[in-house]
Amino acid sequence: MTAITYALTPTYYDDVARLTDRTLTEADRLLPSVQPFIEFLMHRQIESPRAATQYQLELMMIGVYWRNYRGFANAVSRRTVELCHGLLSARKEQRYKAFVDELRGIIHTKTLRKKDENAPFQLTLEGLKKLHLWLSATGDFAEESNRIGTWLQYLSTHRASDANQYLRGAQSLAGWFIPNAQEALGDHTKNVNHFKRNVATQYANREDIILCDRSESDYHLIMVGAEVMNRALRTEFEKTQKQIVLLPACMRPVDHRCKAVGTDADLTCCACHSSCAIGQIKQQGGKQLDVRVIVHATNFTEILKKWENQKQVGLVASACVLHLFMGGLEMQKLNIPSQCVLLEFSGCKNHWHPTGISTALSTQQLFRVLPQSPTPAMPLSASKPFRYLSAGG
Repeated sequence: MTAITYALTPTYYDDVARLTDRTLTEADRLLPSVQPFIEFLMHRQIESPRAATQYQLELMMIGVYWRNYRGFANAVSRRTVELCHGLLSARKEQRYKAFVDELRGIIHTKTLRKKDENAPFQLTLEGLKKLHLWLSATGDFAEESNRIGTWLQYLSTHRASDANQYLRGAQSLAGWFIPNAQEALGDHTKNVNHFKRNVATQYANREDIILCDRSESDYHLIMVGAEVMNRALRTEFEKTQKQIVLLPACMRPVDHRCKAVGTDADLTCCACHSSCAIGQIKQQGGKQLDVRVIVHATNFTEILKKWENQKQVGLVASACVLHLFMGGLEMQKLNIPSQCVLLEFSGCKNHWHPTGISTALSTQQLFRVLPQSPTPAMPLSASKPFRYLSAGG
């Protein structure tokens, strides 16, 4: 199998479970109580309360993203942010998308990646506002910036000393997490920095330059984030009467014409090819397992809306690391019982490889997640050793 940035070895799920346990213990030690924030959300009727661990995760996310992106956040102007928001709205019209993304590629390369090398290390409320604006402007952190926006609403109602207590806690937890996550999960992400060396030249003027240049600690944050969300949502998911598995089109064989039926964005797998990883999952799950192929990640929210607030249906979604966090948060926002399973490595031609590499996931983990499932086979990705590519593929 081929790995470009990250690759999940057979020990991954044990490694991330142990790290998550340690992270939540540190969160209890380093963060103020999130209970006042939960009460604020309930009083303002902003959302139904989530598990406390998820709000602790959000504070750690704030700390990690501030460490990684404060220079960009401090340099961006409000005018640039407004322009980026306008372009993100315009690209929803399919006829404008290609042209808009060309403009976004130039802006992302020339402006959003402009860095203030003297940006302060200490996170303040004003700094968090700048981070929120920069993240929202990129389009790659849509749900994460929404979560930060909610924290801004809460922190803005407090005295500076109280708000700073949360921000200092977020930085302290991030400071603990980044080296410890590197030690625990670094074997799974060891090609990220090698890949990033050539991003500035190979992805220049592409709208996905920021996505593809994300830090190794971002990968670790999302890996632990997926584990935290899965744990928090597990009980509700197990109560569902029907489960649907959503798998990305990049799992299909690159040279095979898929015969799945449905709309262009949401296809139902019919197991038409023996070498297709999606078809193998469908065959193993049998007639009772509903497997859908998601072709366009940009339409994911629209696809999800058909299951909004339907507590009897649970979704299991798979994606590569950098897309998983946002998808998981989207499903929660729509009140859909859900679980996530990571792709074993990335390989789509949209972002990671010039011609595309068929990706895979651990069937063992997938069927462990499903409440009722057949006996799992060997993980599809475990049949061959990984080899690492250069950044150019």
